[in-house]
Amino acid sequence: MIQMNKILKYILLIATLIYIPLEAWPHQDFDIFLLAAKDFISGGNIFSHSYENGFHFFYSPLFALLLQPFVHMPIYPARIIWLILNIFAMKRCFNLILTYFDLQDFPEKTKLLFKISTLAFSAKFILDNFHNGQVTIFILLLILEGLRLIEGNKICTGSMLIALGINIKFLPLMVLPLLFYNRRLKSLFYITGYYLILLVIPAAVVGWHQNNILLQQWMIEINPMNHRHLIDTDETTLSGLSTLLPTLLMDKVPDFYALDLKRNLCNIPELWVGRCLQIIRILLLLGTLLILRRPPFSNPASREKALLELSYILLLIPLLFPHQQQYAFLFMFPASVFMLHRLFRRYLQNNSAPFLFIFSLISIFLLTNAHLILGTYRKYYDHFKICTYGGLWMLILLFFSSQKLPANPISEKKKVD
Repeated sequence: MIQMNKILKYILLIATLIYIPLEAWPHQDFDIFLLAAKDFISGGNIFSHSYENGFHFFYSPLFALLLQPFVHMPIYPARIIWLILNIFAMKRCFNLILTYFDLQDFPEKTKLLFKISTLAFSAKFILDNFHNGQVTIFILLLILEGLRLIEGNKICTGSMLIALGINIKFLPLMVLPLLFYNRRLKSLFYITGYYLILLVIPAAVVGWHQNNILLQQWMIEINPMNHRHLIDTDETTLSGLSTLLPTLLMDKVPDFYALDLKRNLCNIPELWVGRCLQIIRILLLLGTLLILRRPPFSNPASREKALLELSYILLLIPLLFPHQQQYAFLFMFPASVFMLHRLFRRYLQNNSAPFLFIFSLISIFLLTNAHLILGTYRKYYDHFKICTYGGLWMLILLFFSSQKLPANPISEKKKVD
């Protein structure tokens, strides 16, 4: 088995060396990042300008500043380095998630199959992030690494990482209520302080006045109450509730590439669609309490339960935040690993698993990987927003799994860092 592991590692290494130069060749979202970074350093308003066919830059001024080393490189080597960094970041994310489990009783073949299965289950989202040169993997890494450091009492460093993630794209905001619930009050204080510092760092380069203009424009662009983020259908590949709900509740939505196929269940005024969206967002956020099932300021009953809680919160990111492309469902990766671990654990213990559980996992895999499995019909997948249904189904699985795990908190002494 050790020999087989070595062979697989060599095969993976060769495949990666072939994949990187090929994947870095076509145009990527990373190119737009670099155009905005060039605009930023020359004093332009990166949030009022559009880049390459009308696409906008939705990340922070600090992120544009951090990209400056790539700006001065030829585009192809810059893409290769960015892709390599993404690959290493994804590997680290995977290893951090695996620390939530005790796999010592897994036979080597089972352990290998488990790892391969978890990567295959999320292959579409992983490859999408590589292909588009996106930043989602880095944000997930900042969250996971930050939480690991905070749990290990390295509060300053961990808080800095989470603050950096929030600065880049606000998405890690979702973990702050969990930190509060877990009584990580000191880390919340540090995160707030670091976040404020990170906001003003670009002023050292572009000036205080220009930085303020950029921050104000950025807040307008990313405001979730912005009208275009309530009816978020102007790009056919967008996913999440702000895209799915309008297509179900309105007859006509602003989607130039929409197919002439009925997908709405009813037709209600746009105002009420926005209100329904906000209500559902609130209900899903409150659903976190049903997942936690423990008193405030207590610890999860186990590391596995801690991952389940985090998985639910991370999965809410692509579902609740506006203007989310399908690659944002990489935040479902921890939930996928959690569910597959439960599946493999059941087979080790009982040599079987409930049919409905297996059926659900297969369905979620097909809904979220349909573009990869049978891309010929991608226009139909995008039209009916099937990726979002896969995310919602995973939320349901997480809820039922939370009811079966012990809810009683463990003491600080027993907590694993």
